[in-house]
Amino acid sequence: MSRNLPSVHNRDTPPQIAATPTPDQIAARLAEYDRLADGAFADNTRKAVKSDTALFAQWCADNGHASGPPAYPETVAAFVDAMAVDLISGTDRARAPATIARYVSSIDHLQRAAGVLPVGKSVQVSLALRRLRRSKGTAQKQATPMRWSAVAGALGKLGGTLPELRDAALIALAYDTLARASELVGFQVKDIAPAADGWGVAYIARSKTDQDGAGMYRPLTPDTLARVRAWVEAARLDAESPLFIPLGNRAIKDALTPDEVSRIYKRRVGVGFSAHSTRVGNAVEQNENGVPLPQIMQSGGWKSPSMIGRYTKETDAMRGGSAALARLQGRA
Repeated sequence: MSRNLPSVHNRDTPPQIAATPTPDQIAARLAEYDRLADGAFADNTRKAVKSDTALFAQWCADNGHASGPPAYPETVAAFVDAMAVDLISGTDRARAPATIARYVSSIDHLQRAAGVLPVGKSVQVSLALRRLRRSKGTAQKQATPMRWSAVAGALGKLGGTLPELRDAALIALAYDTLARASELVGFQVKDIAPAADGWGVAYIARSKTDQDGAGMYRPLTPDTLARVRAWVEAARLDAESPLFIPLGNRAIKDALTPDEVSRIYKRRVGVGFSAHSTRVGNAVEQNENGVPLPQIMQSGGWKSPSMIGRYTKETDAMRGGSAALARLQGRA
Protein backbone atom coordinates (compact mmCIF):
# COMPACT_ATOMS: atom_id res chain seq x y z
CA MET A 1 0.00 0.00 0.00
CA SER A 2 1.47 3.36 -0.99
CA ARG A 3 1.80 6.20 1.46
CA ASN A 4 0.89 9.81 0.84
CA LEU A 5 4.25 11.48 1.34
CA PRO A 6 4.45 15.25 1.96
CA SER A 7 5.64 17.43 -0.86
CA VAL A 8 9.30 18.42 -0.86
CA HIS A 9 8.27 22.06 -1.17
CA ASN A 10 6.21 23.74 1.48
CA ARG A 11 3.17 25.29 -0.15
CA ASP A 12 3.78 28.46 1.88
CA THR A 13 7.32 28.85 0.53
CA PRO A 14 7.59 31.67 -2.02
CA PRO A 15 8.25 30.34 -5.55
CA GLN A 16 11.62 32.08 -5.77
CA ILE A 17 12.91 30.10 -2.77
CA ALA A 18 11.71 26.72 -4.07
CA ALA A 19 14.47 26.45 -6.68
CA THR A 20 18.07 27.61 -6.39
CA PRO A 21 18.45 30.77 -8.50
CA THR A 22 21.36 31.38 -10.83
CA PRO A 23 24.27 33.64 -9.80
CA ASP A 24 22.90 36.40 -12.06
CA GLN A 25 19.46 36.10 -10.45
CA ILE A 26 21.01 36.25 -6.98
CA ALA A 27 23.00 39.37 -7.87
CA ALA A 28 19.89 41.04 -9.28
CA ARG A 29 17.81 40.15 -6.23
CA LEU A 30 20.43 41.44 -3.82
CA ALA A 31 20.67 44.72 -5.71
CA GLU A 32 16.89 45.10 -5.73
CA TYR A 33 16.67 44.19 -2.05
CA ASP A 34 19.34 46.74 -1.17
CA ARG A 35 17.31 49.40 -2.96
CA LEU A 36 14.02 48.44 -1.32
CA ALA A 37 15.53 48.01 2.15
CA ASP A 38 16.84 51.56 2.22
CA GLY A 39 15.03 53.20 5.13
CA ALA A 40 13.24 49.99 6.16
CA PHE A 41 15.73 49.10 8.91
CA ALA A 42 17.65 51.00 11.55
CA ASP A 43 21.14 52.01 10.43
CA ASN A 44 22.67 49.83 13.14
CA THR A 45 20.77 46.79 11.85
CA ARG A 46 22.02 47.27 8.30
CA LYS A 47 25.57 47.89 9.52
CA ALA A 48 25.47 44.72 11.63
CA VAL A 49 24.26 42.58 8.72
CA LYS A 50 26.93 44.04 6.43
CA SER A 51 29.70 43.57 9.00
CA ASP A 52 28.63 40.05 9.99
CA THR A 53 28.29 38.76 6.43
CA ALA A 54 31.62 40.36 5.48
CA LEU A 55 33.25 38.49 8.38
CA PHE A 56 31.67 35.24 7.16
CA ALA A 57 32.82 35.88 3.59
CA GLN A 58 36.39 36.58 4.78
CA TRP A 59 36.43 33.39 6.84
CA CYS A 60 35.18 31.41 3.84
CA ALA A 61 37.85 32.93 1.58
CA ASP A 62 40.57 32.13 4.13
CA ASN A 63 39.39 28.54 4.58
CA GLY A 64 38.48 27.50 1.05
CA HIS A 65 34.69 27.69 1.33
CA ALA A 66 32.10 29.33 -0.88
CA SER A 67 30.33 32.04 1.11
CA GLY A 68 27.35 32.34 -1.21
CA PRO A 69 24.62 33.12 -1.19
CA PRO A 70 23.66 30.40 -1.22
CA ALA A 71 25.65 29.47 1.87
CA TYR A 72 25.41 25.80 2.80
CA PRO A 73 24.62 24.37 6.25
CA GLU A 74 27.93 22.51 6.50
CA THR A 75 29.86 25.72 5.81
CA VAL A 76 27.92 27.83 8.31
CA ALA A 77 28.22 25.10 10.97
CA ALA A 78 31.99 25.04 10.48
CA PHE A 79 32.02 28.85 10.74
CA VAL A 80 30.14 28.67 14.05
CA ASP A 81 32.67 26.18 15.41
CA ALA A 82 35.54 28.41 14.27
CA MET A 83 34.08 31.53 15.83
CA ALA A 84 33.90 29.81 19.22
CA VAL A 85 37.68 30.27 19.25
CA ASP A 86 38.81 33.12 17.07
CA LEU A 87 40.75 31.33 14.33
CA ILE A 88 40.80 34.45 12.15
CA SER A 89 43.09 36.46 14.40
CA GLY A 90 44.98 33.41 15.60
CA THR A 91 44.15 34.12 19.26
CA ASP A 92 42.01 32.38 21.84
CA ARG A 93 39.61 35.31 22.10
CA ALA A 94 36.30 33.46 22.24
CA ARG A 95 33.24 35.22 20.91
CA ALA A 96 30.06 35.29 22.95
CA PRO A 97 27.35 32.79 21.93
CA ALA A 98 24.89 35.66 21.44
CA THR A 99 27.31 37.32 19.00
CA ILE A 100 27.81 34.13 16.99
CA ALA A 101 24.04 33.55 16.90
CA ARG A 102 23.72 37.06 15.48
CA TYR A 103 26.24 36.15 12.75
CA VAL A 104 24.01 33.25 11.73
CA SER A 105 20.95 35.51 11.75
CA SER A 106 22.74 37.98 9.47
CA ILE A 107 23.74 35.18 7.08
CA ASP A 108 20.09 34.08 6.95
CA HIS A 109 19.04 37.67 6.34
CA LEU A 110 21.22 37.75 3.24
CA GLN A 111 20.00 34.31 2.15
CA ARG A 112 16.37 35.48 2.23
CA ALA A 113 17.26 38.64 0.36
CA ALA A 114 18.86 36.49 -2.37
CA GLY A 115 15.80 34.22 -2.55
CA VAL A 116 17.50 31.11 -1.20
CA LEU A 117 16.71 29.00 1.83
CA PRO A 118 18.10 30.24 5.16
CA VAL A 119 20.34 27.78 6.99
CA GLY A 120 20.04 28.84 10.63
CA LYS A 121 17.40 26.20 11.40
CA SER A 122 19.19 23.39 9.59
CA VAL A 123 20.29 20.37 11.62
CA GLN A 124 23.97 21.11 11.11
CA VAL A 125 23.82 24.76 12.20
CA SER A 126 21.35 24.12 15.03
CA LEU A 127 23.65 21.47 16.49
CA ALA A 128 26.71 23.72 16.09
CA LEU A 129 24.95 26.48 18.04
CA ARG A 130 23.84 23.97 20.65
CA ARG A 131 27.44 22.73 21.06
CA LEU A 132 28.52 26.34 21.45
CA ARG A 133 25.96 27.15 24.14
CA ARG A 134 26.78 23.99 26.12
CA SER A 135 30.53 24.59 26.00
CA LYS A 136 30.55 28.36 26.54
CA GLY A 137 27.33 28.99 28.43
CA THR A 138 24.86 31.72 27.54
CA ALA A 139 25.72 34.33 30.18
CA GLN A 140 26.52 37.67 28.57
CA LYS A 141 28.88 40.31 29.86
CA GLN A 142 26.91 43.02 31.61
CA ALA A 143 27.76 46.70 31.88
CA THR A 144 28.81 47.76 35.38
CA PRO A 145 25.80 49.45 37.03
CA MET A 146 26.30 53.18 37.57
CA ARG A 147 24.41 53.87 40.78
CA TRP A 148 23.11 57.26 41.84
CA SER A 149 25.90 57.64 44.39
CA ALA A 150 28.46 57.47 41.56
CA VAL A 151 26.41 59.86 39.42
CA ALA A 152 26.02 62.37 42.26
CA GLY A 153 29.71 62.13 43.09
CA ALA A 154 30.68 62.91 39.49
CA LEU A 155 28.19 65.77 39.18
CA GLY A 156 29.51 67.34 42.38
CA LYS A 157 32.99 67.61 40.86
CA LEU A 158 31.95 69.21 37.56
CA GLY A 159 32.07 72.98 37.23
CA GLY A 160 31.10 75.60 34.69
CA THR A 161 33.46 75.07 31.76
CA LEU A 162 31.88 74.04 28.46
CA PRO A 163 33.13 70.42 28.59
CA GLU A 164 32.02 70.10 32.22
CA LEU A 165 28.55 71.51 31.52
CA ARG A 166 28.08 69.10 28.62
CA ASP A 167 29.30 66.06 30.53
CA ALA A 168 27.20 66.89 33.59
CA ALA A 169 24.07 67.27 31.46
CA LEU A 170 24.85 64.02 29.64
CA ILE A 171 25.42 61.93 32.77
CA ALA A 172 22.37 63.31 34.60
CA LEU A 173 20.06 62.90 31.60
CA ALA A 174 21.35 59.40 30.89
CA TYR A 175 20.59 58.26 34.44
CA ASP A 176 17.11 59.84 34.53
CA THR A 177 15.99 58.49 31.15
CA LEU A 178 17.68 55.04 31.12
CA ALA A 179 18.43 55.88 27.49
CA ARG A 180 20.50 53.45 25.45
CA ALA A 181 23.74 54.77 24.01
CA SER A 182 22.17 55.09 20.54
CA GLU A 183 19.25 57.02 22.05
CA LEU A 184 21.54 59.35 24.02
CA VAL A 185 23.51 60.42 20.98
CA GLY A 186 20.27 60.70 18.96
CA PHE A 187 18.72 63.41 21.14
CA GLN A 188 18.21 66.82 19.59
CA VAL A 189 17.75 70.03 21.59
CA LYS A 190 14.08 70.16 20.59
CA ASP A 191 13.52 66.76 22.25
CA ILE A 192 13.85 68.29 25.73
CA ALA A 193 10.87 70.20 27.09
CA PRO A 194 9.63 71.53 30.45
CA ALA A 195 6.84 69.76 32.33
CA ALA A 196 4.88 70.38 35.53
CA ASP A 197 6.45 71.35 38.88
CA GLY A 198 9.84 72.18 37.39
CA TRP A 199 10.35 68.73 35.88
CA GLY A 200 11.19 68.11 32.24
CA VAL A 201 10.56 65.43 29.64
CA ALA A 202 12.88 63.92 27.06
CA TYR A 203 11.35 62.62 23.84
CA ILE A 204 12.95 59.51 22.33
CA ALA A 205 11.85 59.55 18.71
CA ARG A 206 13.10 56.08 17.82
CA SER A 207 14.75 53.23 19.68
CA LYS A 208 15.86 49.62 19.44
CA THR A 209 12.40 48.45 20.53
CA ASP A 210 10.56 51.17 18.60
CA GLN A 211 11.79 50.77 15.02
CA ASP A 212 8.60 52.32 13.59
CA GLY A 213 9.15 55.57 15.46
CA ALA A 214 6.05 55.70 17.66
CA GLY A 215 8.15 57.66 20.16
CA MET A 216 8.19 57.70 23.95
CA TYR A 217 8.77 60.20 26.76
CA ARG A 218 11.06 59.89 29.78
CA PRO A 219 11.05 62.15 32.85
CA LEU A 220 13.82 64.57 33.83
CA THR A 221 14.23 65.80 37.39
CA PRO A 222 14.33 69.59 37.90
CA ASP A 223 18.08 69.39 38.56
CA THR A 224 18.71 67.47 35.33
CA LEU A 225 16.55 69.87 33.31
CA ALA A 226 18.53 72.79 34.73
CA ARG A 227 21.81 71.13 33.78
CA VAL A 228 20.62 70.48 30.23
CA ARG A 229 19.45 74.10 29.86
CA ALA A 230 22.76 75.43 31.19
CA TRP A 231 24.66 73.35 28.64
CA VAL A 232 22.41 74.32 25.71
CA GLU A 233 22.66 78.04 26.55
CA ALA A 234 26.43 77.96 27.06
CA ALA A 235 27.00 76.06 23.80
CA ARG A 236 24.45 78.26 21.93
CA LEU A 237 22.73 75.28 20.37
CA ASP A 238 19.62 75.72 18.24
CA ALA A 239 16.53 73.50 18.41
CA GLU A 240 17.62 71.30 15.49
CA SER A 241 21.11 70.69 16.84
CA PRO A 242 22.18 67.38 18.34
CA LEU A 243 21.90 67.78 22.11
CA PHE A 244 25.35 66.38 22.84
CA ILE A 245 28.05 67.48 20.45
CA PRO A 246 31.83 67.01 20.43
CA LEU A 247 33.96 69.99 21.35
CA GLY A 248 36.84 70.82 19.08
CA ASN A 249 37.30 70.93 15.35
CA ARG A 250 34.33 68.80 14.34
CA ALA A 251 31.24 70.41 12.85
CA ILE A 252 28.61 71.81 15.22
CA LYS A 253 25.99 69.51 13.67
CA ASP A 254 27.96 66.40 14.59
CA ALA A 255 26.74 64.31 17.51
CA LEU A 256 28.75 62.35 20.04
CA THR A 257 29.19 58.66 19.28
CA PRO A 258 28.43 55.87 21.81
CA ASP A 259 32.17 55.27 22.16
CA GLU A 260 32.67 58.92 23.08
CA VAL A 261 29.92 58.62 25.69
CA SER A 262 31.79 55.67 27.22
CA ARG A 263 35.00 57.69 27.32
CA ILE A 264 33.22 60.57 29.08
CA TYR A 265 31.87 58.17 31.71
CA LYS A 266 35.31 56.68 32.28
CA ARG A 267 36.89 60.12 32.60
CA ARG A 268 34.20 61.69 34.80
CA VAL A 269 32.80 58.77 36.83
CA GLY A 270 35.19 55.82 36.74
CA VAL A 271 37.19 53.46 34.57
CA GLY A 272 34.78 50.53 34.84
CA PHE A 273 31.76 52.26 33.33
CA SER A 274 30.42 52.18 29.76
CA ALA A 275 27.68 54.00 27.86
CA HIS A 276 25.18 51.40 29.06
CA SER A 277 26.04 51.74 32.75
CA THR A 278 23.50 54.44 33.63
CA ARG A 279 20.69 52.34 32.15
CA VAL A 280 21.71 49.28 34.15
CA GLY A 281 22.33 51.26 37.32
CA ASN A 282 18.91 52.93 37.32
CA ALA A 283 17.13 49.61 36.68
CA VAL A 284 19.05 47.89 39.48
CA GLU A 285 18.24 50.65 41.96
CA GLN A 286 14.58 50.65 41.01
CA ASN A 287 14.51 46.93 41.73
CA GLU A 288 16.32 47.35 45.05
CA ASN A 289 13.80 49.99 46.13
CA GLY A 290 10.77 47.87 45.35
CA VAL A 291 9.57 49.52 42.14
CA PRO A 292 7.14 47.06 40.48
CA LEU A 293 8.48 45.24 37.42
CA PRO A 294 5.95 46.76 34.95
CA GLN A 295 7.08 50.24 35.98
CA ILE A 296 10.75 49.34 35.55
CA MET A 297 9.97 47.95 32.09
CA GLN A 298 8.06 51.10 31.14
CA SER A 299 10.83 53.39 32.38
CA GLY A 300 13.44 51.78 30.13
CA GLY A 301 11.31 50.74 27.18
CA TRP A 302 11.74 46.99 27.76
CA LYS A 303 9.27 44.68 26.03
CA SER A 304 9.97 41.67 28.26
CA PRO A 305 11.29 41.22 31.81
CA SER A 306 14.15 38.92 30.80
CA MET A 307 16.75 41.68 30.35
CA ILE A 308 15.84 43.29 33.67
CA GLY A 309 16.20 39.86 35.25
CA ARG A 310 19.78 39.74 33.95
CA TYR A 311 20.54 43.14 35.47
CA THR A 312 19.04 42.34 38.87
CA LYS A 313 20.36 38.81 39.50
CA GLU A 314 22.58 39.96 42.35
CA THR A 315 19.83 42.01 43.98
CA ASP A 316 17.35 39.16 43.69
CA ALA A 317 19.84 36.74 45.23
CA MET A 318 20.09 38.95 48.31
CA ARG A 319 16.31 38.72 48.64
CA GLY A 320 16.25 34.93 48.35
CA GLY A 321 15.44 32.35 50.99
CA SER A 322 19.02 31.74 52.10
CA ALA A 323 19.64 35.44 52.71
CA ALA A 324 16.31 35.74 54.54
CA LEU A 325 17.18 32.78 56.78
CA ALA A 326 20.58 34.25 57.63
CA ARG A 327 18.90 37.48 58.74
CA LEU A 328 16.34 35.57 60.85
CA GLN A 329 19.19 33.68 62.51
CA GLY A 330 21.00 36.91 63.29
CA ARG A 331 23.94 36.03 61.05
CA ALA A 332 23.60 39.18 58.95
